[in-house]
Amino acid sequence: MSHKTQEPVITKTSDLSLQEAKWITLKKIEYVDQVGKERTWEVATRKTRGKSGVDAVAMGNILLHPSKPASTLLVIQYRPPLDAYTIEWPAGLIDAEETAEEAAVREFKEETGYDCKVLSVSPAQAADPGMTNANMQLAMVEVQLSENEEEPEQRLDDGEHIQREIIPLAELYERLVEYSKRERTVVAAKLFHFAAGRQWCRDRLNTYPREQSESATGCWIHTDKTSGPNGTGYVRDNMRNTPMPGGEPGEKIGEQFNIHQVAIASTCRRH
Repeated sequence: MSHKTQEPVITKTSDLSLQEAKWITLKKIEYVDQVGKERTWEVATRKTRGKSGVDAVAMGNILLHPSKPASTLLVIQYRPPLDAYTIEWPAGLIDAEETAEEAAVREFKEETGYDCKVLSVSPAQAADPGMTNANMQLAMVEVQLSENEEEPEQRLDDGEHIQREIIPLAELYERLVEYSKRERTVVAAKLFHFAAGRQWCRDRLNTYPREQSESATGCWIHTDKTSGPNGTGYVRDNMRNTPMPGGEPGEKIGEQFNIHQVAIASTCRRH
């Protein structure tokens, strides 16, 4: 990793022929729409998609510290298409023979230096369906920190310059809004959507009585602060009526599923 000595500068922008393109190509789709009319669509596609059929994985993450609030780790990096710095969750392409889970562990280690535990992996999701067939999966990962753990060394590739920022989950939305006001800085849409949804849910719940809160969010959490250092509690999933990790709805849960892990899902109210 080389240290930053100057601000990146775009020196030239030119058309790229398909023969020169290494990573992306442009195609024209001809199709018949829902009323029988013939139409065309221009689409950008990646050349790197592996056998998994998925291009990339992003790592939504939660950092658990013995004496500090739950937090999440963001990365800041320069993106030439925007000529700006983006605020994102760590992410990367899935190699040809990798699964999304394997790529998540590898990329998270490379970009942040931390080892992580994968908690869940989403189905494939569209990245920008109006312009590209690029898709991705979201891996939710957990990092367990020790009391005085030092920031680990990143394993960045040549040309990568990634700054790490650890943000308390409770402050995520406000901090992203602040980032958005900075010059030459853009928050990634998927991250902002997560934070905005979490904030919206919290704001709405504060205006509803308990019964409406349960109906709106699908679950109700009661924290038993005496049951463990991480704030273990009770969980009931009302909308799906299915078990939450750690037990049946309403069952007391143990260390393997604590209140911090529930918080990042942002669909539950903490009490």
